Amino acid sequence: MFKTVHCPNCNIVYKKDDEVILDMYNTIHHQDCFHYDIPIKDRCSFGEICEKYDFFNELLPLN
Repeated sequence: MFKTVHCPNCNIVYKKDDEVILDMYNTIHHQDCFHYDIPIKDRCSFGEICEKYDFFNELLPLN
């Protein structure tokens, strides 16, 4: 079952091609919404993050 997930900053649901940041706590943020002094683990599209990290498999976007 796929789940929707949204940015904790702007509350907009991610789309597959949204450019996002994965922080060291494994929280996903839109790149434009990320304004913290938290180390960045990865930076790419939401779809790529979901495919790259096994713990996000259930978040693979449908759109």
